[in-house]
Amino acid sequence: MKNNIIKSTLLLSIFLLAGFSVSITAQTKSPVSKKKFPIVLNHLKADSVKINEILFRPEKILKNDNLVLIVDEGSDYYFSLYSYPDFKLLKQYGKKGKGPDEIDFPPYVYYFDKEKIDFFDYHRNAIFELQLNEQKNSLKVLQVLSPDLIEIQNAIQLSDTMVSGSGARKGKVFFYNTRTDDIRYYDYDNEVKIPEQHQHIIYSGSIGANFISKKLIFATQYFDNYEAYDFMGNRILSVFNPDEKQVFFKNGYLTNQDAKMYYTAVFATEQYFYLLSYGGRSTKQLMKLLEKESENICEIQKYTWKGKPVESFVIDKPVKSFFVDESQNAIYIINSVSEDFPVVKYRIK
Repeated sequence: MKNNIIKSTLLLSIFLLAGFSVSITAQTKSPVSKKKFPIVLNHLKADSVKINEILFRPEKILKNDNLVLIVDEGSDYYFSLYSYPDFKLLKQYGKKGKGPDEIDFPPYVYYFDKEKIDFFDYHRNAIFELQLNEQKNSLKVLQVLSPDLIEIQNAIQLSDTMVSGSGARKGKVFFYNTRTDDIRYYDYDNEVKIPEQHQHIIYSGSIGANFISKKLIFATQYFDNYEAYDFMGNRILSVFNPDEKQVFFKNGYLTNQDAKMYYTAVFATEQYFYLLSYGGRSTKQLMKLLEKESENICEIQKYTWKGKPVESFVIDKPVKSFFVDESQNAIYIINSVSEDFPVVKYRIK
């Protein structure tokens, strides 16, 4: 009984804090998606990735060449760097604390390589670079954001003069020119009546950038809405499907259990972008699927940068974060529910 309660609590916290895809003939709809994909792949083969170290609360997984970074908010160090694809721990960085070169709040990581980790700290409203040095790891401030940007969920430094992010109270996506201090906000094309004090929550979404193609993808958590931009802040794609039955408030309070979730994680490559989709299911519905051990929890959808659906991959486990290795035809996910196998690999072809 105790284990069931603990498991339910873990599952509920995943849905509330972050959220959560044999070929079929052309133009077939998957159980999650309302969109038409040329190919829908069901029941992908899953391989649990063996990691010798304990991950206490893994939140995000990123890949760069032959390295993988896992952000673990439950560990004494936020960042665990692994070799890829064998997942051997190389080193840990980002010690928790309030001392010099320590991090006292969970960072939003958007880029890393063998020399640095770039992340946004919304407590300090600044973007930092953690320099990975054998002798000493040091924090460097890359950009302090404008005080006009409040309630930001995440932020990415696109260039020396341009920062983009989401969750600001004045709009769901912003582009901030650090040289001119100009801020451009993008709001929903359709009118959405949201009390001002809750706008930064409803505006929250996932954002990812590809620094080769210089394109950015944003997807909202509570609306069937995703958009693509170039690094100058020009919108090149916008898809919005209004949901008149969406529920945000119950008895005057913001509710996550009744609110429907759409997209909770994104991933961008040079030619495609990928969206982690819940298909507009509520937390209550998702909990029931997990209890029934459903094979269709969520879906990772693949699009061209012009918005054309390519493929859709059905995932049978709750997903916190993911990346796609297109060269190896594989998807790697973070499954926070599993203590033994928090990283799972799916073969997609």
